[in-house]
Amino acid sequence: AIKTSSPPFLNTQNFKSDGVTTFAKVNKMGKVQEHSPYRGGLWTMSSEHWVDSPCLETHLDWLLSQLDPLADKIRDLITTGITVDFFCFSEGATDTPPALPRSIRERADALGIPIEIDHYNTEQC
Repeated sequence: AIKTSSPPFLNTQNFKSDGVTTFAKVNKMGKVQEHSPYRGGLWTMSSEHWVDSPCLETHLDWLLSQLDPLADKIRDLITTGITVDFFCFSEGATDTPPALPRSIRERADALGIPIEIDHYNTEQC
């Protein structure tokens, strides 16, 4: 989670992102209130509209290619206590999430970013 008062380099141009993600709800008075899903805020980046592939490796490779040039700045953010991760959704006909090449994991490790895969078996009822 990255706080909404992001450093200047953390912007939509650098990361091809919509920026800070917030949710809105209408209170009892009929007023719309926006809030972050996390206490400290949330910032997301997605490859969904930039990569045309069902392959997780291809999406992670694209994300890493966007972040690699900013490696020092990302590591600086992490040292301030900001939590950063790659959270990936996967589904398939097995209980086993897709294997990733060592090179992808090494690049993410070099940035200090763990890769989490939320995998679902589509063959189970």
